Amino acid sequence: MNLSCRWKMLLIVSLWSRVNFVPGTNCEEAAVSHLSREDVLLLKDEQDPKCFTRTGLDFTCFFEAADNRTYDLLYSFNSRWTGISSRSLFNRTVSVEDHFLLDPPLNVSLHQTGRAGQLLVSWRAKLPTYCGDVMYRVRYFYQGVGEKTEEVKQDEHNRFILDSLVPGEQAEVQVSVKCASSPSGGHWSHWSQPVRGIVPQSADDVSLVCFTSDLQNVTCQWNRSRHGLENHKLFYQIDLSDEWSECTTDEFTDLCRFDGVESRKVRIRLSGAAAPLGRTFYTGDFTLNNTIKTSAPDHLRGAMETNQLCLKWDSPLPSVSAHLQYEVAYRTSPGGAWKFWSTESLLEGPEPGTCLEVSAGSQFHVKVRAKPDGSLYSGLWSDWSHELTGRTPTDAGLWLMLCIPVSMLITVTFLISTYLSKLKQLFWPPLPNLDKVLHTFLTDIDKQRWDPPLTLKQWSEETTESVLEIISEDERKPSEESTELLPPEETPSSGRPGRRDLWS
Repeated sequence: MNLSCRWKMLLIVSLWSRVNFVPGTNCEEAAVSHLSREDVLLLKDEQDPKCFTRTGLDFTCFFEAADNRTYDLLYSFNSRWTGISSRSLFNRTVSVEDHFLLDPPLNVSLHQTGRAGQLLVSWRAKLPTYCGDVMYRVRYFYQGVGEKTEEVKQDEHNRFILDSLVPGEQAEVQVSVKCASSPSGGHWSHWSQPVRGIVPQSADDVSLVCFTSDLQNVTCQWNRSRHGLENHKLFYQIDLSDEWSECTTDEFTDLCRFDGVESRKVRIRLSGAAAPLGRTFYTGDFTLNNTIKTSAPDHLRGAMETNQLCLKWDSPLPSVSAHLQYEVAYRTSPGGAWKFWSTESLLEGPEPGTCLEVSAGSQFHVKVRAKPDGSLYSGLWSDWSHELTGRTPTDAGLWLMLCIPVSMLITVTFLISTYLSKLKQLFWPPLPNLDKVLHTFLTDIDKQRWDPPLTLKQWSEETTESVLEIISEDERKPSEESTELLPPEETPSSGRPGRRDLWS
C-alpha cells in the first residue's frame, strides 16, 4: 500500500452526521463514495463514528444524530492536526485498510461437480488495488434444513464446493466478501443476489444401473417413471475427461448402450432440464472390471450319482470363468420355498458344476446364476437360468425294507381275522344265557305235563273187534263216571267211529 494513503486518524467529530473527505498527498484524485441506507444497516454494530473505504483511496465517516446541527471534523494525518473544535464528541483511532466496505460479488453461479450431494459455487469480485487479505462467506439454505454459512479463503478461481447437501433439494446460495489486514478486521459486504439450483442426486434414486456382460459394451437402464424422467438423457465420461458424450437411445425405452474400455474409469450422468434447475443423477466412478453382470448360465442339466443330483452348465463368460461364483436355488414343489447354495467348490472339468444331496423319489426344481467372486473382477448377480425340473429315482433297497414289514403285517392281520373266533372260543368259552336256559327248561316241563306220550293212550285208533257189555242200572252210574274221565277225543261226540260201530 502507498504509505501516503495509510492513515491513522484521530477523529473528533463535532457537527456532521456524514463526513466525506479526500486527503491530500497521492490521494487527491480519489472518488468519494456515497452512503446508502443498506450501508448504514450493515455497519450498525460499528463503533461511532462509523468509517469505511471503497477503494482504499477514499474514506467515509458518519454517525447518526437526532438534531440538525453542524459539526466540525478534526483529524490528524502524519502527526499534523487539521481543524479546530471547542469540544470533543467522539475520539477514535482507525486504519484505512481495516475498513474496506466492498461491493458484493458479481456473477455468482452454481455448477455441478459430477457427484451427488455437491454444488460448485463460482463468482467474480471487484477488489481494490490496496486490499489486504480477502475472505468470502457463502450462505446457502433450503427447505427443511435452514440456513448455513461457511467462510472461504481467497481462491485463485473464486469458487467453492458445497458438500454434504441434501440430494434433490433446491438450494439458494449467496456470497459476500471482505478485505482486511486481519481476520477480525474489515467489513463484510452486502450479500450477492441469490442463485438457485437443485442438488444432484444419486443414481440409486432412479434405479440407474450400469454393467457390462462382455467387458466391451456398457448397458445402462433406469426407471423413467420416477421423478418425471420422460425427457431425460444419459451422458457418459470415459477416463473422467471434461467432455460428456451423449448416449443415444429410443425415447420410449429406459435402456442405453455404448462402447467402453476395460481398464478406464467411467462416470454416468442422467439429466433432463438445463442445470442447475433440472434434476440430475450421477453414478460413482467405475471400471468395466468391477461392473460385470454376465448373462444367465446356459444349458443347465443334471444326473443322479450315488444319491446326489449332479448339475452342470455352460459358463456365461468364458474369459473370466475362473473368477466366477455361482448360486444354486432348489425346491421340491412348484409353490414351495427356494433353498440356496453357494457353489464355492465346483466339480473338476471344463464345465462348471456341483452336486446336491437330494431325497430319492422326490420331485425337484433347480436354477443357477453367476457373479464375479471379487478377487479380480466384481459386479452383479446375473439373471437366473432356465428352471430344470425332474424326479429323482426311487431307492430299491428302501422299497425292499418297506415291503417286508408291510407284507408281514398284512399276513398276520389276515391270520388273526380268520382264526379269531376259534381262538376266542378256545381261550374264552362263552357263558350260557340264563334266560334262554330257564325258558327252555320251563317249556320242557310244560310239555311233559300237558302232552302225555303216545304210548299212554288208552286205546288204539283202529278197533277190529266190537264187544257188547250188558250192565245193570246199579252199575251204570260208576260207568258214567268213568266215561267222563275219558279224553274229549274219545267221547262219542268227538266224531270217532267207536260208538257208532257199537250200534251198527
